Amino acid sequence: MTVGETLLDIVAGKSPRAEGRPARGSERGVLKVSAVSWGEFRPEENKVLANSFVVDPELTVRAGDVLISRANTVELVGAVVQVERDHPQLMLSDKTLRLVPRPDLIEPRFLMYALRTTEVRAVFEEDATGTSDSMRNLSQDKIKSAPIQLPPIDVQRRIVAKLDALLSQTRAAREQLEAVPALVEQYRQSVL
Repeated sequence: MTVGETLLDIVAGKSPRAEGRPARGSERGVLKVSAVSWGEFRPEENKVLANSFVVDPELTVRAGDVLISRANTVELVGAVVQVERDHPQLMLSDKTLRLVPRPDLIEPRFLMYALRTTEVRAVFEEDATGTSDSMRNLSQDKIKSAPIQLPPIDVQRRIVAKLDALLSQTRAAREQLEAVPALVEQYRQSVL
């Protein structure tokens, strides 16, 4: 099966003129590709829009959105995340796409994990166009044509639950490991 067969739509954002700093408070911003590049949605990765710019409500970032970057380095093009909460002050850029999955066929979170598999990543890296390794582009047609394995929806839910649990344990272990150098330094100081 292909990704396109699992989708109702792909929504592309816009890239209006914006300042280089992130939006603050009630300001509105447009996403940068770095908002979806690192495995989790990073809303602070945006550029503030002019007050006069009118944001289309259909382009704002919403809880449950599956977002994919259509432009980035060869290693990061096609990076995908799922948004956990609404961000009505942020809008999609032309480099971030919202994938709208068919709810009868695929769980949104399963789609995210499926697009992160090494097989799909290899397809994205091969299909990305551009002469510079620093900025490759992935068309909607190339995203739609990527092959994915699609088990029944109840199996998808079990896979997602297992992956979420394992990733949660991994995060907890990473946080504990990050605390070790400080503990070692404390111990060293107490010995001295």
